[in-house]
Amino acid sequence: NGWKPVASRPDASPVQEARLLREQFAESARLGHGPKDPRFSGWMQRFERGVGAMEEALRAHDTTTASAAWKALREDCRSCHKAWRDAR
Repeated sequence: NGWKPVASRPDASPVQEARLLREQFAESARLGHGPKDPRFSGWMQRFERGVGAMEEALRAHDTTTASAAWKALREDCRSCHKAWRDAR
């Protein structure tokens, strides 16, 4: 949506949504969700950093960097799903 709030949820800003996603990855890692494998934990930490970079870019109104971070995060998610979710 061009990094603008969705009309049906005007109170949900992209920065807030990025923060919530970052916090979900952090809590998932903290609570030990997923496989008990240090490589999986590393993925969660990597995702948290990636979403953090996107969040910071959005706070700075740098949509180019935010879009690049989002694209990288999507690819990381696909790779993780392939390795952990889809292969099981």
